Amino acid sequence: MIKKISQRHKIVYYLLLPSIITLILFTLFPFFYNLWASVQNYDLIYPNQKHFIGLSNFIKALTNQEFWNSLKTTFYFSGLGIILQLLIGLGVGLLFGREFKGKNILRTLLILPMVAMPVATAYIWRIMFSPSLGIINYVFQKIGLQGSEWIAGYNSVIPSLVIVDTWQWSPFMILIISSGLMSLPKEPYEAAKIEGATGFQTLKNITLPLLKPIISIAFVFRLIDSFRTFDIIYSLTGGGPGHASETLNINIYLNAFRNLDIGYSGSLVIIFLFLINIVTLFVIRRTGFEESILK
Repeated sequence: MIKKISQRHKIVYYLLLPSIITLILFTLFPFFYNLWASVQNYDLIYPNQKHFIGLSNFIKALTNQEFWNSLKTTFYFSGLGIILQLLIGLGVGLLFGREFKGKNILRTLLILPMVAMPVATAYIWRIMFSPSLGIINYVFQKIGLQGSEWIAGYNSVIPSLVIVDTWQWSPFMILIISSGLMSLPKEPYEAAKIEGATGFQTLKNITLPLLKPIISIAFVFRLIDSFRTFDIIYSLTGGGPGHASETLNINIYLNAFRNLDIGYSGSLVIIFLFLINIVTLFVIRRTGFEESILK
């Protein structure tokens, strides 16, 4: 009997081994290598001159105005995008909570932006955003409105990127919220109907409180994913015009692969990882995400 149990344990370990090796190669090794690089004077222009410099790269980052500007841009892009996506997801999700003809077809079509290739999506939107040739400014002019510079404008570039991000990821919010609505108990709604509650009262006092765990989960997932956004921004603007759309991800990429300063970019990665964890923990505490998972 003991031999059989031992044999089963061995089989389990063998089955887990590929996953453990993959985890080490693609997660743990890059992390510790990056941690090592962050405390080195590691410049690919002079690769043989790398040496230990302690926390100098971190001090350089925290005293660099470019870092703080890119961090502010990151929070601006993520915050504005998530708020819009949450509002759209809630509004359309409530609509999908009702039965209507063609609902399943429309839900399937909503998934398409999520599965589109980010780079291809970016180039299509770049054409649409063109101040002189883009269809968006053309439509604006036809209805008597003034066109915008969109991604070419210093003040309009982040809102333009948020439009693209919202187009691509609002379906995620819609699907989660509409699925959450389908799982809500019917009894509170029946009681509200008997008591003569209005639609707004039902939404405020029943639907939104019951949906809070679902909204919290969707919010946290989108927050983490939004901080990691790189491909859409880089393909559309490359961080420009100037540094107007240079998020921290773009800043890290430019320092690593344009300036070839691996040590400094490694320190930016560690700082960014730390900030993401802090912000995520704060949001989890504020939204009750832990309680949502436990339920």
